[in-house]
Amino acid sequence: TMLKPLSKAFGFLFAETPQYYRTYLEECGFVSVRYEDVTAKTLPTLGTWRKNALALKGDKRYSDGAVNDFLISLEVLGKLIECGKITYGIFDARKV
Repeated sequence: TMLKPLSKAFGFLFAETPQYYRTYLEECGFVSVRYEDVTAKTLPTLGTWRKNALALKGDKRYSDGAVNDFLISLEVLGKLIECGKITYGIFDARKV
């Protein structure tokens, strides 16, 4: 699956929709729950991670396989973001 490279680089993955988390917060007694999609603001991070990973190729502290796995995971993550399957967001809520 597309998630396998992500799991290989980042470990166990668990993600739900923003609505899932909104509902969970409300069920836990939070009110005025707001969600802001910050995906576009986080996209430059992928480029920075890629640049940093490329700089680590040949570094004896990291195997080339691990660096390559990470680079592949960045490609997959970018594709999932582009097609709207993954988003990044920030919640704001108040507990009563």
